[in-house]
Amino acid sequence: LVLLAISIGRRTSIELRLLRYHLDRTQAFYLARAGLERVSREKANDKETAFDTLDEPWSNKLNSGKEPEFKDFALGNGKFEVKYDYLETKENKTTFYGMQDELSKLNINKIIETTDTKVIDARSGEFKKLLENILKDSSVDVDGLVDKCIDWIDSDRDKRLYGREEYDQGIEPKNAPLNRLEELLMIDGFTAKIAAQIGNYVTVYGDGRVNVNTAPQEVLEAIGFDENSLKAQDIIKYRNDGIYIKEIKEGCGDFSIDNNGTLCVKSGTDIDASRLTVASTVFMAHSSGKVNAVTKKITTVVTIKPDESLHYVYWHED
Repeated sequence: LVLLAISIGRRTSIELRLLRYHLDRTQAFYLARAGLERVSREKANDKETAFDTLDEPWSNKLNSGKEPEFKDFALGNGKFEVKYDYLETKENKTTFYGMQDELSKLNINKIIETTDTKVIDARSGEFKKLLENILKDSSVDVDGLVDKCIDWIDSDRDKRLYGREEYDQGIEPKNAPLNRLEELLMIDGFTAKIAAQIGNYVTVYGDGRVNVNTAPQEVLEAIGFDENSLKAQDIIKYRNDGIYIKEIKEGCGDFSIDNNGTLCVKSGTDIDASRLTVASTVFMAHSSGKVNAVTKKITTVVTIKPDESLHYVYWHED
């Protein structure tokens, strides 16, 4: 009877621990969801929709004590946290507590015309320049990476002049735009290390425009702010001084930013003013909920437009 009692007690103890784990896991999941809903509402309730900056509550909200609002936010039996790493430059990484602007990145799907197999040379050149600036590794064939990426996303199944459709990994090219950035790992040459290095600079979401108020230096340089009179570091200095771009005009003279926040883009240069924006509609959020020793993580990409409901375009749980 004693042995039977010990056996039953041990089994009951295991079942109780499993039950406690599942309860904590469920609560952690809903805490992570609460973090997503909470930070998304910061943008949805934003009254200033004309332009977006990194200092807004959706990106890095601070509480009354000047501490991050979404860092270890206590709720119920646990807490949630919403954060991302922002690399203004490769040497300057800052952890922000909020959502990351996807329009601060280069959309590699837009290298190809939407309804054709035509490559937009200017866009492929931007991607090449970005890779060269970030990787800084002579052993990496940047031209090959760009070509293979093009072959992967274009709709042409034939061998291309600048690339090839036969892959060393034995995976047939998708011949369609990327749905998620992790698909880069299926393309020859894109290792996990390379994907991690460029993850904060490229995206597959949005309309291809780049928000000059939120883009890091490497992205600004890739789209042309490296050889003109107004350089990427100049734009970043304006932003750090609290001067944000509220309007973009083309053909109004030389490159400049006036006191009203108007960015003038000189005509006849490599910079296409239609590629630039000051407002964003697509955001990525990394939210984690924690109860006791159990942590649940959710990563989402959401579109938030003025006077429209939130729409999730990507959802991944860890």
